[in-house]
Amino acid sequence: MIGPSLDGVVGKQAGTKDFKNYRALKGASHIWNEANLNAWIENPKAFIGKPTAMIVNVKDEDERKAIIEYMKAN
Repeated sequence: MIGPSLDGVVGKQAGTKDFKNYRALKGASHIWNEANLNAWIENPKAFIGKPTAMIVNVKDEDERKAIIEYMKAN
């Protein structure tokens, strides 16, 4: 396993579930909805406004949509 489980993250408050110790999300108040997930997956640093450990930026919109649909299904 490379990172925390994304199972059930859609609809949850950021920084909760398996991400409790993820420093970049400490104090986050947003809910992981489709728009927030899309922005996060596209550019985590720009979305959160500070450096993150997540180094993958998915620029392709169709790929981001597929990732989000997968996350919603789990």
